[in-house]
Amino acid sequence: VIIAIDDKSIQEIGQWPWPREVFSILITKLESNRPKVLGIDVLFSEESRVGTNDDKLLENSIRNSSFPVVLVTQINNSSFANNILQSSGLLTPLSKFINAGASSGYINVISSKDGVTRFYPSSSISAEDKIVKPFYEEVLTKALLPNQVIQNNISRIYFAGGSGSIRTVSLVDVLNDKVGNLNDKILLLGATAPSLHDTQKTPGSGNKEMSGVEIHGHILNMQISTLKLSDLPNDKQLWLIILASIISGIIFLIIFRIEIAIFANVALGFGYLIATIILFDKGFVINIIHLSLAWIFVTIFCCNFLL
Repeated sequence: VIIAIDDKSIQEIGQWPWPREVFSILITKLESNRPKVLGIDVLFSEESRVGTNDDKLLENSIRNSSFPVVLVTQINNSSFANNILQSSGLLTPLSKFINAGASSGYINVISSKDGVTRFYPSSSISAEDKIVKPFYEEVLTKALLPNQVIQNNISRIYFAGGSGSIRTVSLVDVLNDKVGNLNDKILLLGATAPSLHDTQKTPGSGNKEMSGVEIHGHILNMQISTLKLSDLPNDKQLWLIILASIISGIIFLIIFRIEIAIFANVALGFGYLIATIILFDKGFVINIIHLSLAWIFVTIFCCNFLL
């Protein structure tokens, strides 16, 4: 369940960023619900702007909490070399919160060249003499839930739905006791208000971008549900493209009427599309563009040759 820092909460509580007291009150309020864990997607890397007493309130709430609290670390100047995540620095929560009992995991995800978020770093990294787990792994560890053993350093995100598909409640409604039972839930607290600019394009999101905290909700869901997406290896993808081209050519060799051969190739193209969807449901991602271009170009070439 996502506890949203939304427009409604900002209007009632006040201008962002809020004092740490707000988060302290929330943690105390959640004691009556006893969630499995609370993951807070807000970076507490600097002293409170309203004074040390404000930090002390949050520190005490974390220390006295009966459920685990996981904060976020941010990787700075991240890059990938040989499919391995590298970093020149970290933005970590204040040590006072860690000493009070909170833990932390890095929150970074990966956007492709087209600006769409499809991947996330799935392994721990070493930076500044620290080993830092991914946020999802730390949340699952504290919730005492198993998570998949992932060998890759980068993994695809399995989105179970579009933006808003994970149950979301307003933070101010939690504070005002207007939300039902959250007992035994994994709670993720983060920004969903458009004005806070923590949204990303995701596959299938269309014009409605997904909040960063919900992206991490989908990562957690795929881990708990043991769902995964894997790219078909390049050699198998290449053989599939070659096979599609050969089959398209053979159709023209065995069917002498060109209009029937073209119809058969179009039907074959729909077959490839259906096969791609079936394989996707089984967790394998095939590059449908290259596969489609293979039989289309062969069909066009054979048509021109025969005509």
